[in-house]
Amino acid sequence: MLGLINLLMRLLSEKQKQYLYSEENINRMRKLSFKKGNIPFHKGKKIWENKQHPRGNLGKKKTPEELKRMSLRVQGEKNPMFGIRVEKAVERMKSERNPIRCGQVKMSRTKPEIRIIELMEKYKLPYRYTGEGELWIGSINPDFIHSFGKKKIIEVFGNYWHDPTKIKNLSFQRTEEGRKKILSKAGWDCLIIWEKEIKEMEEESIVKIIRSFTDRKS
Repeated sequence: MLGLINLLMRLLSEKQKQYLYSEENINRMRKLSFKKGNIPFHKGKKIWENKQHPRGNLGKKKTPEELKRMSLRVQGEKNPMFGIRVEKAVERMKSERNPIRCGQVKMSRTKPEIRIIELMEKYKLPYRYTGEGELWIGSINPDFIHSFGKKKIIEVFGNYWHDPTKIKNLSFQRTEEGRKKILSKAGWDCLIIWEKEIKEMEEESIVKIIRSFTDRKS
């Protein structure tokens, strides 16, 4: 409500604003306002007693006949999912509900990712950052891919978000084993560098690992 009022206020011209706050308009509004001593029409009544109110049927159990009628409304061709195979429906829902793919959420680079980007630039390593939604392999958005066509991916894993001992029911693709297995099936070779490794290892050691991975035959 406040947001709507603020929007309306921005749309008003200076003249309209001056009149709105003028003494003449304030006195007029006072006369129109609720007079002291009058009884509100809804005093002593609950909002949901009004059947036309959205909450009018709150707590009321539906009869078997009503439930049957509700079911018939979405059967066959009346159902919006009619004629769509389950696999296609799931893919459609994933794409519609993924705010990152839809461009509604701007992804930000993590500190470990920024550190690896700095090393890539400093040592002229042939990888580019794609972790902001530029490339998708199935439902995976890799952090780095090889710049010159090799099917090589480097993923930077945070200590918390990819650790099954810290997150219950962590999805398989977010684990180290799962990520490598899924990308391997898609034909990609994957190197995973953990946040703790970036913090503890010397930069020369990290660069050596990346170069060794790049030269390795898939």
